[in-house]
Amino acid sequence: MYKKLGILLLVAVLVLAMAGSALAIRKPPAPVEPPPFQVEANKYKFGVALGWVGESQFGKRARDGYRYAIGEYWNQDFIEACAFFKPEKHVEIFGTFIKSKVDAIFATPVDTVSLVEPALEAWRAGIDVFTSDSYIFDAHLVASVYSDNFRIGTAGAEYIHKMLPDGGNVVVMAIVSNEMWGVRDEGFRYGVKEYPNLHVVFDKTVDMVMGETYVAAMENALSANPEPGSIDAVWCLADTQAAECFQAALSVGRAGEMFFTGCDGDNYAIDLIRASDGKSGVTMSQGQSPFGMAFHVVTNAMTYLENKGQVPRVIISPTWMLTKDNIPPAEVKEISISEDAYGYDEPWYAGVYGYLKNRI
Repeated sequence: MYKKLGILLLVAVLVLAMAGSALAIRKPPAPVEPPPFQVEANKYKFGVALGWVGESQFGKRARDGYRYAIGEYWNQDFIEACAFFKPEKHVEIFGTFIKSKVDAIFATPVDTVSLVEPALEAWRAGIDVFTSDSYIFDAHLVASVYSDNFRIGTAGAEYIHKMLPDGGNVVVMAIVSNEMWGVRDEGFRYGVKEYPNLHVVFDKTVDMVMGETYVAAMENALSANPEPGSIDAVWCLADTQAAECFQAALSVGRAGEMFFTGCDGDNYAIDLIRASDGKSGVTMSQGQSPFGMAFHVVTNAMTYLENKGQVPRVIISPTWMLTKDNIPPAEVKEISISEDAYGYDEPWYAGVYGYLKNRI
């Protein structure tokens, strides 16, 4: 199928893709250190193969990181397309970019295995492949930047134990996984075993592809534990899920009995943390760096393509424990490069507000 892409598919994907110069993005609100070396404008044309965008703010932050890094910071051209969480669509996008003879492909992989053959095909065509947020099981992949998802999982267990030093009842909300979600889930389950006074009273892996929702899952958790105070903490694999579980508990008047944790550092999670009392509601998000990952891997790609130095194959991106005393100021959401994001992982932020505390 990969080698038999029809002309209609090629046209359909390229209609979705847009020239880098045509993509509007907000300017940094403060100076950014200039590139480490100069490159002729529009010397390269890149393909940005996004795994998802609209499903979460995380995807939008990654997209904006690529738009800024390629189009504004390095002043290069690019085309962009999104797989909308469909591995087969991601394969098709790679094929289109290869036919377009881009100089390199950047991807946020939906799946680590399905892109192995497309990445190899790109290499055979002389096109280098770089990824952020995840990786591809292919030795020809030049470089990847992603979070330590196992550590994110164990840190979540540590946070719950810190909040509940005398023990308590925990609800676990996982997702039918891609590679990185599975690693994060394993990390939490490994970490929570270190605290025998934390008791998992409800454990659900939600299959969103099959139409399951976190609201329904949380409703089931509440029904299975109907007594007030029978749930102390809800661990969720991502911020979207934490917000949905919180709303489900809020709708039946039980949100004040428990706290909820998420991961990603998306704006709605930070807003909920700011509004909480720090003891109940959404109290923590493990803030990943989707913008920063994209910015970092693009700079690595330019270094590699310009023969300016060695590029590490794997870089672990920073993650921060975002709690009520460690979240960006409210005004940041109005000025960040990525619209409506609290741009703590954007290249201007530390110079204005300093580095966030509580890096995990």
